[in-house]
Amino acid sequence: MNQHIGNEASMFELMGRQWSVQSPVRQICFGADRSSIAFLLDDGSIRLAEAADNDSAEARTRIDTESGRMTIRRRKERVRPLVVVGAPAEGSPILTEGIDSEYLIGQSDGEIRRMGADGRISPTGLKTGAPIVAMDCRQKDGRLAFATPENITLASGYNVSGSLKADAACALRISPDGALLACAIPDHIVIFDTLGACEARARYALPAKPTDIIWSPNGSWVSVALETSGFALIDLARNRFGAISGFPSAVQSIGWARQSDRLFASGAFRIVAWSLAHPPFDGDHSGALETGRARLVATRCLAVNPRNDVVAVGYENGHVILARPGSRDELIVGAFKSGVTSLAWSSDGKSLAAGGRDEAAIIGFPPVMFK
Repeated sequence: MNQHIGNEASMFELMGRQWSVQSPVRQICFGADRSSIAFLLDDGSIRLAEAADNDSAEARTRIDTESGRMTIRRRKERVRPLVVVGAPAEGSPILTEGIDSEYLIGQSDGEIRRMGADGRISPTGLKTGAPIVAMDCRQKDGRLAFATPENITLASGYNVSGSLKADAACALRISPDGALLACAIPDHIVIFDTLGACEARARYALPAKPTDIIWSPNGSWVSVALETSGFALIDLARNRFGAISGFPSAVQSIGWARQSDRLFASGAFRIVAWSLAHPPFDGDHSGALETGRARLVATRCLAVNPRNDVVAVGYENGHVILARPGSRDELIVGAFKSGVTSLAWSSDGKSLAAGGRDEAAIIGFPPVMFK
């Protein structure tokens, strides 16, 4: 991760593709088949990019056999433009990866629509009488959960299989094995058993309104980003709960290492990382991992590489950096003109997508970068 790239251009310019967008990027989704990337904007519209780069960084990379020095030539081909997808209905949509190459869009008109990698939108047949406020899809088997202000509906594919009563749900996530559903309401998080009777298995009070739920890859931990006061952490195996506060900025992103042994959070003046051998319960900071360097601006968002021991972090000043847990070394891959609003890795860990207030980018890394 420390190879010399050259001083003539940033890694964004050398290895990535960049576009201007008309509204801040709220969310990024890679298609399940990795053929496309969707950028959901604050104005409710969507921009789609082809995952394949017609002049990829890997094809433009050369390594000197004697010195081992890596060089990347500038791209010769023009970057293909984004496909513009207008909002299919009024109101703020919810976007999630769907089955195969499709995406799912939950709308305030109560309907869930599917969108192909080409931007074409079609109905799923799933309709409610109230706005969709949260949604999650498990790609392996097409299990779907979505919430209105009063109920949660469970579906397999596009066939409804059950429902749960949950007033004022604001976030939900299906566990990695599909057996549990974490649902957040303004002052609690509830863990439901989605198999059998769909009963509540556990309930935990929250110190602030939740904004997102993130399961650890092994399904043993649940982290909850809070509107204020940091985030909450639940150890399901030992029934332990704790709230971690004191962040100078809102915790917009939480990430997990692929082995579920380390946790990362944004919202501080450096990358916040813990070893879960010593989780941050009851003020215990012995598991803290010094990662990256302290800065004068706070981290806004982050994404953990699903294949390598690397975390990508976006800052409020527009910088995007890569770091390894427990190391102060950093690699600046580029900078937006203004703050970074969203980051996401492809499932193979080879591409990083980034969104800003008026920009979007995708960076394709040669395999040698992470050796």
